[in-house]
Amino acid sequence: MRIIKKLEIKLILKMLSIVLCTNSFAETNHLPLVPLPSVIDYTNGNGWSGGVGFKVESAAAFYGSNHYEIYIKPEGAVQWRNGDNIIFWEGFDLNYTELGWRGLIKEKWLLEVGARHEIVIPSSRSEKAGIDQLTHRGSHILGFFETKYSIGNGWENWVSGRFMGGSNKYGWQAKVEAGHSFGRRLDNNGVEVILFSIFGNKDNLNNYFGVSEFDSTASGLQPINLEGGYRSSGLNIIYRQSMSKHIQIIAKAGIELYSGEIEKSDLVGDASETSAEISVVWAF
Repeated sequence: MRIIKKLEIKLILKMLSIVLCTNSFAETNHLPLVPLPSVIDYTNGNGWSGGVGFKVESAAAFYGSNHYEIYIKPEGAVQWRNGDNIIFWEGFDLNYTELGWRGLIKEKWLLEVGARHEIVIPSSRSEKAGIDQLTHRGSHILGFFETKYSIGNGWENWVSGRFMGGSNKYGWQAKVEAGHSFGRRLDNNGVEVILFSIFGNKDNLNNYFGVSEFDSTASGLQPINLEGGYRSSGLNIIYRQSMSKHIQIIAKAGIELYSGEIEKSDLVGDASETSAEISVVWAF
């Protein structure tokens, strides 16, 4: 698994070199709400659109795990657009799928609101990571609200905030981001670099990283009850390119650095967690 992680780090460095060498990209007639590779947008005018494909992903078995695996998952979205508004279903993998609305307000504000499904720690993945008898952490239906703001014109630089909340078992989570998109263009092709930090309340952090007395007895892990607050910071790099009218390739790589308090949990095997994925999508 160390080999996989080293390969992911090399991919991150390679994508950074692409960023530094990128000056411009060819313009196309595809006009999304905002020209950001990180925002999924297959629309080309009003009406229905979407994309379907697959992705190959290298990621930790669960957040904090030092056990990495290669996954092949479905990828895609269905979207309906009317002017500066999009109704969407994004993410064909059951985990992290989202249904919601996205709208552009006065050219500088991008708002999103909707519902999301997320599985925190599936028991099957914790077993693969060598942790037996850990209670399944549950499947959560979450509500989310996100706002992005363009600094200057053209969405070359932006900041955002995202809030997610669910049942008392999940609690709430907040994420703040700052991004830079390379190359001034109208479509969402190109390279984007995003810095982020994540915060959560007590319920949220313990849902991901806490170990109750019951879980400790069953799994042998040391019990820990985390306080709410700062979770982590990290870097994501996204590259999106239209290979033809209908085919898009999306590559992502990222690293997340956990706080000292989170590191104390036996569920966290490494202070840093990397991920990498590549997707091929047929847009329609």
